[in-house]
Amino acid sequence: MHYTIHIMKHTLLTFTLLLTTYVGLNAQARLGSSLDDIKAEFSDPVHNFRIEYNKNGELFAYIDTDRATVLYSFDDEKYCDATAIFPANQGFLNAYVEYYNKQYVIISNTEWKMYSSNGIATIQLHFTDDAYFFVWK
Repeated sequence: MHYTIHIMKHTLLTFTLLLTTYVGLNAQARLGSSLDDIKAEFSDPVHNFRIEYNKNGELFAYIDTDRATVLYSFDDEKYCDATAIFPANQGFLNAYVEYYNKQYVIISNTEWKMYSSNGIATIQLHFTDDAYFFVWK
């Protein structure tokens, strides 16, 4: 009996972790979403939602998750036209790559295509001297 309860707890925990990872990885690009929609979804204190304009007057919004910082870029009508995802650490970077490899068409080691009823998105992984991030367009 004790063994069965242990297995059930382990199975439930594994399922919960997988679901949380899926939601965290999949729920961030928001291409085509309005600023108001993104703000409504992520305006809770947990995500630290913030809006900024750069020196050229371009609008950006940011959120923080336990897995990444996400930056949304907007067009003149305030619809998301690009998203950058900055994984929190190497483990989450690897999780994103693994997820993208399973869900999308692999173009190269650092590029994927996502096809949906809303259109096609390109996902590119970029590396700089001090950062790594994904860009969705």
